[in-house]
Amino acid sequence: MPNTYIKRNNTLTNSNPTAPPSLEYGELAMNYKSGYERLFAKNDAGTIFAFNDWTKIFNKPTTLTGYGITDAQPINTDLTAIGSLSGTSGFLTKTAANTWALDTSTYLKANQTITLSGAVTGSGSTAIVTSYAETVPTNKGGTGLTNIGTAGQVLQVNSGGTGLEWGTVSGSGDDRNKGVNNVTTLASLPISKRLIYATVTAATSISLSAAMEIGDELHIIVYNSSYSTRTQALPNSGSFISLSGTSISLPSRGRVEINILCYATNSYIIRAL
Repeated sequence: MPNTYIKRNNTLTNSNPTAPPSLEYGELAMNYKSGYERLFAKNDAGTIFAFNDWTKIFNKPTTLTGYGITDAQPINTDLTAIGSLSGTSGFLTKTAANTWALDTSTYLKANQTITLSGAVTGSGSTAIVTSYAETVPTNKGGTGLTNIGTAGQVLQVNSGGTGLEWGTVSGSGDDRNKGVNNVTTLASLPISKRLIYATVTAATSISLSAAMEIGDELHIIVYNSSYSTRTQALPNSGSFISLSGTSISLPSRGRVEINILCYATNSYIIRAL
């Protein structure tokens, strides 16, 4: 029968504590060398085992392979960085090599209702049915007007340069060379047509209803329907230069022709033909 007491030893072999060489099957032995304390036992196969606190075990492996573990996740710098994150929620975001952070931003997870206001209105979550306001301002691509004007008008910038308006073109063009304006006085002559037929009974001061464009002209046929000769003054100052003196005679029941040519801004030449 083996002894039942614990044998003692305090020897080292190659700086390692050893069991007494006389240790028999089933016996326990203790090496009590300071700093190397270890408990030994010998099984029935003659193998001696050491039992120690983990801190007292020497030459411990430093790798998974050293421990004989083959089915574990090897060390990884990305996993190490993720494992060191603090926080209870967020999306993992890789910000650099082997560097991770928790993104705690709020993101949409479902359809949201969107409402449009202003020139275009509408609302919806998966689709928006839009409608246009009655008046779309110019800064939104509209005209800022509530109507389409009248026949013959065109869209133009107002005189103040602050918006759009409907107006009548008074400059030159093919339509200006067609037709005639019939008047009964030489005052405030219309400029929308090149030809004017004036039926008068008395002389009047010649003037224009609006400024003409450079290069435009008026051809005026003046018919004196009275039974007396009339003296018609021609403007020769200010915006006008007369090439036919200061006046012409309108014969009784007769006709004369007058031409007005715009040669510069607000500058006109007038002559009798």
